[in-house]
Formats: sequence, structure tokens, C-alpha cells
Amino acid sequence: VRDIVRPGEPLVLEVRAAGPAPIAQVVVRTRPLDAPTQTSWDTHPLPHLRRAVYRGRVPVVAPGIAYMVEATDQAGTTACAPPGWPDLAYTGIVCEALLMSNQ
Repeated sequence: VRDIVRPGEPLVLEVRAAGPAPIAQVVVRTRPLDAPTQTSWDTHPLPHLRRAVYRGRVPVVAPGIAYMVEATDQAGTTACAPPGWPDLAYTGIVCEALLMSNQ
């Protein structure tokens, strides 16, 4: 999955997380898209919105970010998306062309 954002705008994520035990927290882990693979991931908690929905904004700096979503339930079970993280990650890229196309 590749998301595109305008310069200076955050990436808005809405996540649905549910499991056999109540969800304790949902976080997004990010790092710069052009960072070396050994770079640590920053953590951004996603606030609970309603029922199984969590929604938040994640800052994006050019050229973009790699990110993943992690949900942990009250029993301590953790699930990550995308499957295969940390070798695979979603991406959010900054695109200057979006500004010109909407003027």
C-alpha cells in the first residue's frame, strides 16, 4: 500500500482492530522512507474513536515514511500489519504534484 500526502500534511490513518480479548492499544510505527534499515521506528499511538475503530494523524516529511500498524489486546497478544513486518512496510510519500493539480 502506498499513500500520498501533500507537503506539510500528516497521513491520516483509520484502523479497525478487534480480537478475542479487548484491544489495549493500537500504534503506528514509522521511520523516514530513505532511512537505513537499521534505523529505529518511532511510535505514534492511535486514539480509540469508537467500537473497533482507531484514528490518528502521523507526520510525514519528504520524501515520505515507511510505516506499520500494531494492535495489542489486553491478554498481551500483538498483531501487525502488513504481514511480514519489519521486512515489509506500508509507505506514505510526499508529492508536490498534488498541489499543482488542485489549483
